[in-house]
Amino acid sequence: MDPFDNPVVLITRPAAGSRRFLAAVQALKPDFRPIISPAFELEAVSAPEVDFEAAIFTSAAGVGHAPGGAGRTAWCVGDTTAKAAERAGYDAISASGSAEDLIAMILKERPQSQLVYFRGEVSKEDISAALNAAGLTCRDHIVYRKAPCGPMPEAIAALEGAGDIVVPLFSAETVTTLATWRLDFSRCHIVAMSAAVGDAAQVLRPRSIVIAAHPDQDTMAHTLVGLIA
Repeated sequence: MDPFDNPVVLITRPAAGSRRFLAAVQALKPDFRPIISPAFELEAVSAPEVDFEAAIFTSAAGVGHAPGGAGRTAWCVGDTTAKAAERAGYDAISASGSAEDLIAMILKERPQSQLVYFRGEVSKEDISAALNAAGLTCRDHIVYRKAPCGPMPEAIAALEGAGDIVVPLFSAETVTTLATWRLDFSRCHIVAMSAAVGDAAQVLRPRSIVIAAHPDQDTMAHTLVGLIA
């Protein structure tokens, strides 16, 4: 695939996450037209306080809605999540990979502490079940939900206009929301965080789908930059 000259890059993460990702891409290459149009925003879920000795996080959103670390251990899916956990006061350990990598890391270390998985209302990763089945003690604690958003006018104009559009996608849940926008994604080139996200993105009928080699923000940024001339 030939790289694109000055394409639109449509970023659909929540606004704060979109700005962070945009900054990471612009630090590598500024020659594109960014549009931020969140597919959803995050909102806290009212939940009782929970006692725990160590936390499990599969996203920075989970960190942001969980109690402060106070020096407790945080088992984290990747480096971006681990950095967020460190800023929140946790002693963070990163699996530098997928949810499966995180489960494997925890099972290898077999911590005897009381584990709590702080997560969103919808989660594809059944981490607690896997750990409990292996003899550890872990429970879920839902701390946030995703509130769907409609497309911004700039996103509608780009999708209904001409020219190349590159869309980085970080979750299958995002794809589900984008499908409800009922817009034409056939001119879009998807950069998917994983094969599962790429498979989900087929429903949008994009022109092409590229899968990032590693499921983290830095790899996503470098993969996207590889599509820009």
